[in-house]
Formats: sequence, structure tokens, C-alpha cells
Amino acid sequence: ALAEDDSISTSSGTTALTALILGRLLLVANAGDCRAVLCRKGEAIDMSEDHRPTHPSEKRRVEELGGFIDDGYLNGVLSVTRALGDWDLKLPGASASPLIAEP
Repeated sequence: ALAEDDSISTSSGTTALTALILGRLLLVANAGDCRAVLCRKGEAIDMSEDHRPTHPSEKRRVEELGGFIDDGYLNGVLSVTRALGDWDLKLPGASASPLIAEP
């Protein structure tokens, strides 16, 4: 619905991160370069992975979808490969699909 609203810029977008605690289970999902870090016994544990064009698996995914990385930017424009919004960049290469991790 929002993508069809002419008053909203198709180039607007954001990154997001969410965490859910179920008993002793911690689930984290992110899109973009939001970062979650868990501290356990004084040690930092990465709970998420930045979706950057320079990350090998993201670069490969973008290129397989027909997009390109130029100077570290998705299609020469965006510094993340997954985001919410940014409709004008969704194809090829960008995605709102999060990667999910647990400790």
C-alpha cells in the first residue's frame, strides 16, 4: 500500500533489528547494518551480521540477482544490501529478508 502512495518517496528506507526472549532462548533478526551484541561473562558475542555490499556472501547474492557493487555500494547507491523501504532499489539485489542468529 505504501509503495503505491505517490506522496511517499520510493527512495526512503531504514534498517531494523529486533530481539525476542523466550525463556532462555534469545532470537535476533536484523535487516541492514543494525547490530546486536550479547555480553556473556564479560565477553561480547555478535548476535547479528551487518548486511553490507562488501560482505562476500551478500556480494555474491546481489550479483546472482543481477545487481552490482560499485565502490562498496549496492547498485552504486546504498551502503546496505538489506533494508526496509528503498523500493526503488529492491530489484535487483536489495532485500528486506533478515538473517536470524542465536548464541
